[in-house]
Amino acid sequence: LYTGAVWTSARVSDYLASRYGNSRPAPSAQNPVFTQVSAQHLPDYRAEKVWLVEEKDGHERYSNGGRILTEYETDNHARAFNLYARGAGGVVEAGRREPVGIVYHTSESDMLPFTADNNDSIETRTRGLLEFVRRNRSYNYLIDRFGQIYRVVRDAEAANHAGNSVWADERGVYVGLNESFIGVCFETNSTEETGEEQLTEAQLVSGRLLTQILRSRYGLDDANCVTHGLVSVNPDRMLVGFHRDWARDFPFAAFGLSDKYQPPTPALDEFGFTYDGELVDALGGAIWPGARAGEEQFKRRAESNGTRPDELRRRMRQRYRDLMDEQRRLRREQTPASAAEAAAEAG
Repeated sequence: LYTGAVWTSARVSDYLASRYGNSRPAPSAQNPVFTQVSAQHLPDYRAEKVWLVEEKDGHERYSNGGRILTEYETDNHARAFNLYARGAGGVVEAGRREPVGIVYHTSESDMLPFTADNNDSIETRTRGLLEFVRRNRSYNYLIDRFGQIYRVVRDAEAANHAGNSVWADERGVYVGLNESFIGVCFETNSTEETGEEQLTEAQLVSGRLLTQILRSRYGLDDANCVTHGLVSVNPDRMLVGFHRDWARDFPFAAFGLSDKYQPPTPALDEFGFTYDGELVDALGGAIWPGARAGEEQFKRRAESNGTRPDELRRRMRQRYRDLMDEQRRLRREQTPASAAEAAAEAG
């Protein structure tokens, strides 16, 4: 079972207890005492509770209250990806089509003060951002500052949101997450100097609702709901955090998700990527705990194989590149190329 959005079941119970626990009136026939509601009777996320209620021109409405606007929908190429075994293993599942997770992004847009007198200007900027996202097929979904959810690239098709990236679950390893993960972007930005990021309350609620919808529709595991800053890599320099949106401070608990900053980060654990002082400085002087855990786990793996970490890192860097090349070939084979793409490849 998953916790609630902003107020978890435990917090609601604590609030009720503190608010009413010490001021109960004496029981009487005219004034009965009711005990506080236990957490087990409060709502939680379950896949079977979320379904499509209504589909009309321009929007979809879901049982959890989520509303997805479809006026900006567009096409891109169909998904096609492999799931790879950990270590030096081969393909676990080939030619998969349905998404397996979510990557959360920030738009890095210029933000106006979120005040009532800026309503028209805020909406104008949102429309400009949506046009840009649609033109570049940048994300599958965009959530604007008023909490409106827009589908841009359709779920069955890959958006251009993750590029060089790595994640893993108990089944295996994913590379190049454009193909395997849905990209969800919040219209907001991060400050490089402090790493601070901002969501409006409406975005927080809508992000949770959209997460529930996508998890219910595709059976997405909690383990595969992650942020761009945790999956993005630079293969040339063998560094994580090439893109830093949500490299810290993503509100996983408010979305009913486990904290992905804590367990070993797959890029460091699996392929031996590392991090530099520039990233640490950008995050306020401290790397997320999972980066350190992944680095230590990779070192132990090298020791158990009787090799130096640098040597194992060199081999795994090449493995990452080989897997990315294989995935690109798979996409070309399973997705009919447009005339422009065919001409570009021929040239």
